[in-house]
Amino acid sequence: MLFALTTLLLPLPATASIYPPPAPVSVELRLIEPNPRPGLVKVVDPDNGEAIYLHKTAIINTAQIINAKVIIDILDDFQVEITLNPEAAKKLHTFTKANITRKLATLVDGKVVDVASIREPITSGICQFRAATRQEADRIVQGIATPLPSRLGLPPEEIARAYFTALRDRGMPIVVEFMHEGELAKFKDVFIALMEKEAAKGKREFVSGLFGEQATLAEVKALSPKEFMSSFMQKASLMISNMGFTFEKLEVLGFVPEGDMAHVVARIEVGLWPAAIKRMDVISMKRDGDEWKLMLTKEFDGLLLMIQSK
Repeated sequence: MLFALTTLLLPLPATASIYPPPAPVSVELRLIEPNPRPGLVKVVDPDNGEAIYLHKTAIINTAQIINAKVIIDILDDFQVEITLNPEAAKKLHTFTKANITRKLATLVDGKVVDVASIREPITSGICQFRAATRQEADRIVQGIATPLPSRLGLPPEEIARAYFTALRDRGMPIVVEFMHEGELAKFKDVFIALMEKEAAKGKREFVSGLFGEQATLAEVKALSPKEFMSSFMQKASLMISNMGFTFEKLEVLGFVPEGDMAHVVARIEVGLWPAAIKRMDVISMKRDGDEWKLMLTKEFDGLLLMIQSK
């Protein structure tokens, strides 16, 4: 959260429009045949530009994916790792066991993005495929849109772990799912006030930088607090991925209760290529019914005071 806010101090490139919610993404695994025959679909292998021939029926599709996350392989390439439901995992195990040495294509939105040989049975129900960029990997993961596990009744330490895991695997836009509603409204109010001050001076740097050249202040103000932060975080996600920033590890050291609030003390490790940064941090939460929800950081309060003083 803190890093997303510090990106406000950096130059903001223009974007096309207010970020919409992530669009659904279709992911399929299909068997490849080396030669044409009736009923197959001719496509191009993205690795070498040669023709390959796909079966029309997918072995695995998006509906069978229960989790997706972005990983970086040993060659520093971005991959999307998907986890299948038990039934699909069993199906993929049986299929790959019977088709050793044959090839599978991964299609995203109907386009082949990866081709892989079946070297051994896939027993884990987990497989990976390449993404051209970190932004594309994030788009795919967010578009698969598997629901987050329920957090009702979890203690603050587990909420902190779930938050960091979701942040690492799904990127900055997932932040909104963990934030307290009052904090979402506060976040929006602060930046709307800043944008209104700019507008009074005939400027629109924040509106253009965060929501696109075509966005108007009226359109931005019409967003719900959750939509506002989601759009903001999508922009932040793009910026930090371009800088090589990654969320690596979180070690919870304990928490301090304070009435209807709790403060989790954690050691956090983030990557800022090519280095890794470790720091102590405090994640503050407030009860919202049977669930703990995140509060904005003290650094945000400092930013608020700075904005209000101008």
